[in-house]
Amino acid sequence: MIKRIRRHSTFTPSLCQPDRLSRIPRSRWSAANHREGRSKQGFWYDTASNRQTIRVEVSAWDRFSSPQVTLVQGANHLDTVSMMDRSNGYEDVSVEFLARRGSGRSTGVGVNAVRKWARTLPRGAAVIDLGCGPGFPITEVLVAEGLNVFGVDAASSFVQAFRCNLPNTPVVCEAVQDSRFFDRTFDGVLAWGLMFLLCPEDQRRLIPRIADRMVPGGRLLFTSPAEPLVWNDAMTGLESRSLGAEEYRKQLSAVGLSISREYEDEGQNHYFDAFKKRITQSGPTNDEMAIAQNPNRRGR
Repeated sequence: MIKRIRRHSTFTPSLCQPDRLSRIPRSRWSAANHREGRSKQGFWYDTASNRQTIRVEVSAWDRFSSPQVTLVQGANHLDTVSMMDRSNGYEDVSVEFLARRGSGRSTGVGVNAVRKWARTLPRGAAVIDLGCGPGFPITEVLVAEGLNVFGVDAASSFVQAFRCNLPNTPVVCEAVQDSRFFDRTFDGVLAWGLMFLLCPEDQRRLIPRIADRMVPGGRLLFTSPAEPLVWNDAMTGLESRSLGAEEYRKQLSAVGLSISREYEDEGQNHYFDAFKKRITQSGPTNDEMAIAQNPNRRGR
């Protein structure tokens, strides 16, 4: 989204969504309702205008107030600032999404594949669902299989629905590019229908970030077309891009992740099932290979 702003030391966008740290909705920028003393911690965005590079800080806010946006440098007169929707357009179509896929419990494309994957993990294993949406139908499967689940999504409407659908499952409203991933490691990472929504650079940066959060022997499952493709998302109309299986394998291998299986579900979604190599081995153990080849086998 493109916003035109005038030079102010601090200004506040109107009509803001609550509980968001990373998305500025479609509204005009205004210096009205300026408040002092907000959190000094925030997200930084550097973007090139037609004059110079400017930097914008988006600070934290609570559910009852608007976010503070501070122009840190640049923008001598009238500049153009591009503030990216970190939910990749899904906040704007959240009502439609929730009425469709987000309302079904344990049904829908991908549910069976994720359930089989979940059953290869030990009960109680810590799993983070990146791009978890409203929790239905995918995250609920993880919870039902006895896993210790955590959710991350950049769309505030999805996070609010998630908290209603799965009130005992922790979730944060963060873009995966910036998320702190609960400041912990995980036995499993799921990114269903997420990877290809990100630009190629963000995909390549996300993979090592995921690897850093996986314990040795941990599992990663994500979906993306096997062929390098570019298309427009059916719901948002925004560009989606798959790097292709060859490039994903290369990126995974570079950070110590190996693909044990690739397969497709009933909706022709292509899955990459990978594991993190243990420090003392060059490949998977016999037990790990047996689990990967037999998805119905529950891990220890």
